[in-house]
Amino acid sequence: MNHSYQKTTLPNGLRLIKLRMPAVHSVVVSMYVKCGPRFEAPAQSGINHFVEHMLFKGTATYPNSRAISEAADNIGADINGGTLPEYSEYSLIVHPRHLDEGLRIFADFVCNSVFDAREIDNEKQIIAEELSQYRDVAGDSVNLDELSYDLMWPAKSTPYSALGTDETITSFTRDQLARHYRKYYVPSNMVLSIAGNFDHDRIDALAEETFGGLSGAVEIAQPECENNLHFPRMFFRKMPTRVDHIKLCQAACSYRDPNLTAVLIVCDVLGGGPSSRLFSTLREEQGLVYDVSAGAALYSNVGSIDVVTSTNRYKLLPTLECILEQIRILREEGISQHELARVKDRVACQMDFLLDSPMDLNEWFGVREILTSPEKFETPADEMERLREVSTEDVNRVIREYLVPARRGLVVIGASSWRQRRRAAKLLAEE
Repeated sequence: MNHSYQKTTLPNGLRLIKLRMPAVHSVVVSMYVKCGPRFEAPAQSGINHFVEHMLFKGTATYPNSRAISEAADNIGADINGGTLPEYSEYSLIVHPRHLDEGLRIFADFVCNSVFDAREIDNEKQIIAEELSQYRDVAGDSVNLDELSYDLMWPAKSTPYSALGTDETITSFTRDQLARHYRKYYVPSNMVLSIAGNFDHDRIDALAEETFGGLSGAVEIAQPECENNLHFPRMFFRKMPTRVDHIKLCQAACSYRDPNLTAVLIVCDVLGGGPSSRLFSTLREEQGLVYDVSAGAALYSNVGSIDVVTSTNRYKLLPTLECILEQIRILREEGISQHELARVKDRVACQMDFLLDSPMDLNEWFGVREILTSPEKFETPADEMERLREVSTEDVNRVIREYLVPARRGLVVIGASSWRQRRRAAKLLAEE
């Protein structure tokens, strides 16, 4: 495909990323807003997620969610949204011939929510139902990702929760929600990314027409975490189930760190697919699990290498032993030139796949821009160049630095015994 990538800034300060893909039959418009659960004060827990919900509830032009949906449906478009730890994202998928109308609907949806009081009361009930899906019968969280975040980077005041608590959700008023929306949904805190088949000469004017009325700026402080934590750490949430859900975390680097490319290679070697070390050993050789994966949790100032799996509760210790043994072998022996070359080729293929997807390209560019605000506008080709330059020495240095007990945390949700927890603590601490 003959792609062109460009970043400009509208007069009001809104960053605009244009990713032209003439061969595709769609346009994906994505808006990224830097506000998320990591930045919330205790009394605001869940407010970003609540605001995201309210954007679907109506504007002056489209007074309710049905009107928004019908306006999108009438041109064959689709609008979605989501709340991530450090940003909210909204997307529009539309046919190129309906881009003008689709972008006007999308801009109204993002910029002009009215926060109808009746809709707020109804949404409190909906979010309460959503919360209940991640709670046990005692009302405690069974969200593996949130529990592992709290274990590795606990806030100084309140547990991390994307959805909030029953108390905070109930307490939110229309004024609080609208004030939060007006404060953070401002040009300096937003990135608009457009990928697909569009008229490059016209898109600037169209973006200015639809989003040029936004104004304002805001500064967001880095989240504060507890200092002087002792590792390894572990947390067990007891539940009467036959399956234990396991997440092993190794504190690593942030989204901004020069070690990031090497960390992503380590994740791929450990659990990036069916030929990875953990999958081959735990599933294919020993039959301990159905699936196991490794990936990077990346934030603006912290990050980790995470191994996630689940197994029969009686296999908890053998599974944990096997994971830690593979980590130990990797740390002691490192990776070979052959293994690195294989991973590089696999990742290179995946990067080419990304170039076929307007949605994936938007995310690749938009998330980097909203989280790191890079001085240099970087493309997937730049990423591939960094990948090619990584050596076995670079990767093995990262392995020796990060895959150690002093950076290790374990979360288990399931029916574990006192004996299992005691043995798990010993395994975590072993070099």
